[in-house]
Amino acid sequence: MIFNLLIFAKLLPDCPVTGCNFCNLMELGQNIINFLIEISTILAVAFIIYGGIMMMLGSGSPEKLKKSQSIIWSAIIGIVILLSAWVILNTFFNLLTGGLNWPWHQIGC
Repeated sequence: MIFNLLIFAKLLPDCPVTGCNFCNLMELGQNIINFLIEISTILAVAFIIYGGIMMMLGSGSPEKLKKSQSIIWSAIIGIVILLSAWVILNTFFNLLTGGLNWPWHQIGC
């Protein structure tokens, strides 16, 4: 229960007393994407570690080595795709809310 409250507290933007606007909607989208990226990064690192352990315990078997390398490469490619999508979406959100600001990964209205 407390974990769910912490997640929603981090995701929901602070709306002014007058109500939420388009900028707050973009902040919500950015918060959701950042949350999913954090979880995906943790999973990718876990798969890299898993592939490394499989490689060490493969006892010289070529097919186990190939499978562990495939897991590691898939995780690395996933991280590259994930970070590329993050850059593209953050740039898109910033352009929708009035241009690129500094720091560029935060929406400024």
